[in-house]
Amino acid sequence: MTSITTYIDTNGVMAHPEGAKTITRAALVAVLWTFIDIFGREPMLKRRDFGHREFYSPSDLDTWDLALALQIMLDTLAVCRDEDKRISWLRQCLYDLLGDMDSPQTVYFQGYPFYI
Repeated sequence: MTSITTYIDTNGVMAHPEGAKTITRAALVAVLWTFIDIFGREPMLKRRDFGHREFYSPSDLDTWDLALALQIMLDTLAVCRDEDKRISWLRQCLYDLLGDMDSPQTVYFQGYPFYI
C-alpha cells in the first residue's frame, strides 16, 4: 500500500495523492468529526466557531466533497486495526486542522505522513 499523503495548498484546498481530486478543508473536518463520533462512542462534538472558521456539520457540505474526504479517511484508517489508535489519530488531525490553519503541519500515523 502506498503512503497515504494529502496536501493542502495555500487556498485551503486538499489534493488527493493521485493529484486528480481536490477536497475542501471543511469537508475533511466534517468527516473527521463524524468518524470521531462513530469510533469514539462519545457524543458528537458540538458545533463551534473558531474565530472566523466554522466547524462544519457533514450536512453543510457538498456530497462530492464528503465522498472524497471519506475515501481519504478510509484509505488512511486501513493501515491501522487498533481502534484506540485510530480514535487518537483522528482526534489529533481534527485538532491540528482547527488549530493553526495558516502553516502546514505533518501528522504521522503508523509511519504514514499526513500533511495538513
